[in-house]
Amino acid sequence: PMDLDILPPSEDTLTAKATPLSDLDKAKALILTKLAKEDMTKGALPTSVNVKWRPHIDDALDALLDEQQIALDGRTYTLIVKDEEPMPAPD
Repeated sequence: PMDLDILPPSEDTLTAKATPLSDLDKAKALILTKLAKEDMTKGALPTSVNVKWRPHIDDALDALLDEQQIALDGRTYTLIVKDEEPMPAPD
């Protein structure tokens, strides 16, 4: 059993407001999602997204390349997976 008190926010409570993503950020997320599933060619990637996002694809690809989140090898885009430190083994 547990007691739980739910109190209304007070002036001391810090509230964060969600900032909506820009169309560029949404297009970047869409590209990263697609490339996580498979590598895609320059021609296939733009045609694989909804028409609504196509005006933002070139800018999103440029931004992702600059941020080194994706790579372009010849005509194929690939997702760059950065090595993270392995989690320590449990005792």
